Amino acid sequence: MSEGLRDYLLKFAGRVYSGYGASDLEIGIAGENPLTVMIRKLCLENADLRKTLFGDDHRLPMLFQYNPLDHFIEIIDKEIVVTISKPWTLSPRIRYNIRDEGGMLTFDDMKKRLEKHNIDILELERKCDYPRWYLPFLFVFGRKDSTVSVMGANIYPEDVESIVYSDSFLSGNINSFCISLEEDAQGNPRPCFSFELADMKQKGEVEKRLKELMVAGLERLSVDYKKAREEYPQAVEPVLRLYGICEGPFKDNNARIKKRYIYTTECR
Repeated sequence: MSEGLRDYLLKFAGRVYSGYGASDLEIGIAGENPLTVMIRKLCLENADLRKTLFGDDHRLPMLFQYNPLDHFIEIIDKEIVVTISKPWTLSPRIRYNIRDEGGMLTFDDMKKRLEKHNIDILELERKCDYPRWYLPFLFVFGRKDSTVSVMGANIYPEDVESIVYSDSFLSGNINSFCISLEEDAQGNPRPCFSFELADMKQKGEVEKRLKELMVAGLERLSVDYKKAREEYPQAVEPVLRLYGICEGPFKDNNARIKKRYIYTTECR
């Protein structure tokens, strides 16, 4: 969930927090709280802080805390591996790889890294009026296979979501989206962005707004995309496709529990 999406949802709810889990593992592995949200918002405003906490990846990961007595979490090749430790679990998973990219920090690790930027984690807890829990932190970038790569630049669903929810008109008119690769007449792959509109009457204005924001947003979020556009402007120029509800790549959305963000065939 991008912070833009959180701000959008806060128009309709008093508090908005995400939980982390998997249907084939367990739903409640980790959760957001006022402290993790505050830290994440600070990282959104400070790229140097984001790098100190989460590394060089341009994406802003979800940040959770979890109970290590219930879930033993390892990071292997940047992938999250979980063992359920609760003795009453009938069918526990042992070192189960969810295929999500991420990392973890102990409470003390987080405290020390924040201190490098003159941020006191205990003061943050007081500001957000949250009880002190010395629990480890888990950060999650998303599915490892949820990316489209063109000319060396990776484009993630989180990038598109961030762009859409940075604009109130787009967030109010776009119901869903997916990304894929499409070959042009010369056989060159180009990034294709498909959007499901809540009302096709707004198609013209939505398309105009997307053309204004997509390239600028991707360049802002990804140094690799910006560099690729400088070298191969035509190859990374976005292809935009707009559909009505349950049309095109979204035709089976009503039968899905989770949205599909990567479309593996041509997105026409």
